[in-house]
Amino acid sequence: ADKLRQIEGFGIKVAEETAEWFQKESNHQYLGKLEKVGIKLITKEKTQNPGFSGKTFVVTGSLENMSRDEAKEKIRAAGGKVQGTVSKNTNVLVCGRNPGSKFDTAKKLGVQIMEEEEFISLLNRA
Repeated sequence: ADKLRQIEGFGIKVAEETAEWFQKESNHQYLGKLEKVGIKLITKEKTQNPGFSGKTFVVTGSLENMSRDEAKEKIRAAGGKVQGTVSKNTNVLVCGRNPGSKFDTAKKLGVQIMEEEEFISLLNRA
């Protein structure tokens, strides 16, 4: 249950009930039947990047080396969170060309502004 609670959106009750489900022998048999027909549950440990872990990012503007959606997935994969708008809870604004009003809001709120090159450099640190 503790590991499940680390997943965004899992509260105490859902984590406990999910953990209970996996502890029941009848459910192990059910999972075995799924495997027999070719459905396998796999787990993949996420590697947390200290530059992203626990931080909230917003991506804006046109990025040259990846789409904004790709950048958001890379942030999540590295342990960061992604928001659509800049707020007082935003830690970093990743900025491409023509950033628009999100840039102005980030400056006003004192949010760290990171250009794409710096973002890529941070991604490559493991």
